[in-house]
Amino acid sequence: MEPTPATPNPYAQADPDLYHRVRPGYPEAALEALLTRVGPVRSVADIGAGTGIFARQLLDLEPQVRVEAVEPAPEMPRGAPTQPRLTWHRGTSEATGLAPASVDLVVWAQSFHWVDRERTGPEASRILVPGGHGAIIQNQMEVGEPWVHRLSRIMRSGDVIRADWNPRLPGFKTRLVQVFPWVQTLTVDEVMALARTRSSYLGSGPARQRRMQANLNWYLRDHLAYPKEGQVRIPHLTFLWILDPA
Repeated sequence: MEPTPATPNPYAQADPDLYHRVRPGYPEAALEALLTRVGPVRSVADIGAGTGIFARQLLDLEPQVRVEAVEPAPEMPRGAPTQPRLTWHRGTSEATGLAPASVDLVVWAQSFHWVDRERTGPEASRILVPGGHGAIIQNQMEVGEPWVHRLSRIMRSGDVIRADWNPRLPGFKTRLVQVFPWVQTLTVDEVMALARTRSSYLGSGPARQRRMQANLNWYLRDHLAYPKEGQVRIPHLTFLWILDPA
């Protein structure tokens, strides 16, 4: 999602098929905890839906739910499988285009760091039914592992979240539900491809992109000595916050 309308969206340059193939999903336990904590939901707004990774998992887990996927980059939904209970909308967190009081739950899956919170809070309140909730679900590499920390730095894979971080949103109270550890397994080539889906890579010029890939290739194949078809097991943490109406 774009922080402001004036900021170019780096995902306009993304390959949606590659993004959908190598970007990690979310542990099923995290989705189950989300649904348990917010109660029965029939309609969910997936804000900054990308290629629908979170939406697809939610639809598979909860057969009664409907997902309204909001995504500003028109190319991204091309990587998503077609599903009858998934509707796509061109919009942002600050201006979703959804009807008032139309969803039971608003979710930012790997997208909250892009939003303008002062404008997002009122918009989330507008589209939620009375008593509805928000949720933030965020993956990050387990940088407590030294080799993963270095990998994250080379990939420029985003800010590191602390468990005591409070993602405040106007009109809501935040509670951290749980942190879920898990492992993503990729080949070396898939790790290289994953790096090419990061906004830091997509927003860079060709020379810097080549340098980023060369550094990653050296780290994986020379320094860590993974063979070409070797399996790289990358530990992750998934954070889940519930946003209650204030």
